[in-house]
Amino acid sequence: QEKVILTKSSRYGRRSVQSMAVIAFLQEYANKYAEKSPDSNKFHLPSCCTKSSIYEEMKTDLVPNNLMISFSHFMKLWRKEMNHIAIPKNSRFSKCNICTSIKINIAKTRNTKELEMLKARRDCHLKKQSAERQKYYKHQTKARSYPSKYLSVIIDGMDQ
Repeated sequence: QEKVILTKSSRYGRRSVQSMAVIAFLQEYANKYAEKSPDSNKFHLPSCCTKSSIYEEMKTDLVPNNLMISFSHFMKLWRKEMNHIAIPKNSRFSKCNICTSIKINIAKTRNTKELEMLKARRDCHLKKQSAERQKYYKHQTKARSYPSKYLSVIIDGMDQ
């Protein structure tokens, strides 16, 4: 399984505890939900994600531990330290209809309860995608370890 790794170092080699916590959160988030681009070192998050939605999710993890940073600092860290993690506007690969629908509905809704429901639906969908990806990696490992017994095939297409 491919893992997201930190590819750039800080300008002075030292980061605040808050910055390190944010970088760790982004690495873990990408490890769970991103797909590695087959022809580069980029990791592509699903289209239903936005940087602001990831920031909001991160707040629930980091605020209780007093590790929160501002949105502008979050964006700067992403741009400078984690630029190998992307949310492509247009994917060269197939698009997930559920991700697209959720993203459109989140952008359109003004109803707070409906917005919370859509965010919960997005989180559930991302967890399901992550579980499917982990299962694929498990089978891929079995096929590599026991090639005479197992074969692992993946068919590109989000809505099969």
